[in-house]
Amino acid sequence: MSSGTPPAGHEVLDHPILKELAAKYGKTTANVVLRWHLELGGSLVCKSVTPSRIIENYNIWDFALSKEDLVALSDLNIGWRHLIWAETSMHSDYPYKEELPFNYKTDKPGKGSTAGAK
Repeated sequence: MSSGTPPAGHEVLDHPILKELAAKYGKTTANVVLRWHLELGGSLVCKSVTPSRIIENYNIWDFALSKEDLVALSDLNIGWRHLIWAETSMHSDYPYKEELPFNYKTDKPGKGSTAGAK
């Protein structure tokens, strides 16, 4: 796993592999990412206030990614977690303890903290 932030080069939804898969399935790159998470057994929480985007985010139920495409997407993982979810990182069942930043404190964030960096 790499440390720090991901290398520059692509916005996630503009990645060439995602664009290729979106074209293959006739979906958006966001649909491909959502479907990938779903097929890995993940939970999805999509947020939008735009009605067209809400409808678009729901359009993941009429296709399935091939095994090869699942592998190609999984190979994009560089081991970087954007959201630590500090409020739960101290729980004994928190699944990403080995991925927490060096010297990260897994105690309850201070008042007014939103990132657990205090």
